[in-house]
Amino acid sequence: MFKMASDNERKIVVITVLNLLLTTVSIALRLHTFIAVQLFLKHQEIKQHLMLAIEDKNRALYRYKLLRNRFLRKKRRQWKNADRIGIWWQNIWKGNLPEEEWLVNFRMSREDFSDLLQKVKLYISPNPNSFRPDAVSAAKKLAMTLYYLKGQGSLRTTGDRFGVAPSTLSLVIRQVCQTIVKVLSSKVIRFPTSEHELRELIARFENKFGFPQVVGCLDCTHIPIKQPVENSQDYFCHEMRYSLNVQAVCDERGLFIDFDCSWPGSAHDTNVFANSAISKLFTEKTLPNVDRTLLQGDIAVPPLLIGDSAYPLLPNLMKEYEACYSNEQALFNEMLRSVRSQIECAFGRLKTRWCILNRPMDFALEVVPTIVYACFILHNFCESRELEQNPESVHNQIIEERQNQSCQHHTAIEAVNKLYANYGSDGTKVRENLAKYFGQFLMQE
Repeated sequence: MFKMASDNERKIVVITVLNLLLTTVSIALRLHTFIAVQLFLKHQEIKQHLMLAIEDKNRALYRYKLLRNRFLRKKRRQWKNADRIGIWWQNIWKGNLPEEEWLVNFRMSREDFSDLLQKVKLYISPNPNSFRPDAVSAAKKLAMTLYYLKGQGSLRTTGDRFGVAPSTLSLVIRQVCQTIVKVLSSKVIRFPTSEHELRELIARFENKFGFPQVVGCLDCTHIPIKQPVENSQDYFCHEMRYSLNVQAVCDERGLFIDFDCSWPGSAHDTNVFANSAISKLFTEKTLPNVDRTLLQGDIAVPPLLIGDSAYPLLPNLMKEYEACYSNEQALFNEMLRSVRSQIECAFGRLKTRWCILNRPMDFALEVVPTIVYACFILHNFCESRELEQNPESVHNQIIEERQNQSCQHHTAIEAVNKLYANYGSDGTKVRENLAKYFGQFLMQE
């Protein structure tokens, strides 16, 4: 009996000891886990403090380097080249040079320059809040642009003349030309659309040339450009160079009243005219009715444009007889040539005054039409003030322009004339009516 009791007690002791061991192990494991977690958190905290300390150190080192470089660095390179001082412009602006220099270098007098400056000054003046004390003034911007347009020099040559970098000059020319087009285009180049204006224009043409019902002389001229990167073949013209085909209409004084510079050099003059705004004015008959009956019992003659052999014969577009079989037709050709010479003279004076139109410009293709448009506007501005040009230079330019026009390409081609197949007979009737009208003068003699 005592032996059984001792066995039970022994089992109880063993179980108790095992329970104590398990409890101790469990507590030890929990304590180990807690200590490990605490150590990990402490490690992360220490690591974070170290990272912050490193960032503070790097930040302090960066500031130190900035301060050191600020005091020890080499003298910064100048924004403006010291060799470009622009003394010539300062002298001409202050009146230290003869006044004739204005007409030679800017194609206008000082008074006309000031007048043009007042029209565009608001848009090209430098920002008053600019941090640069030597910002280019509005007068200098306009002068640089006119000087570049009047010659065939490069951007660098013009920039050195005025003491600015070529990159600055390029931006200035774009800004000024865009402003000229924006501010003056609708005022300086405008085709008359009211009945009173059309009748006045017709009367001025007839008083000067004796040709009735004329409202403008039409022609195209090619403006050379650099070879485009894309579709360059479209811009290669009959003059064996890359160009833009520019259409214009002038009045009896040689002032341009319509302008289109959106076609590549390979486009034929007839295609340019067929898709132009002025063509739509006539074909859609949106102009006021100013038709006039020249011969009793004959058809009424509408307002006319005068063109060369490149254009089709239309009721509103007259050109010469290809072959004359009567004195009336010969007289008609002579009368028409005298009128059409006005557009040739206008192009000649334009390219003599703004010689940049005779060579490829140092600008991207998308910028060139704006510069060309600005030249046409400036031409009208100068012509309306009767500013003089060298007659010999103008004559040579006109001859060159005629030589460029007198080629096989510059004749009306059958393919494009099909665009106006329905108008050919009406154009022939109008031309015959005009020939009969001129024939009356032969009968009187």
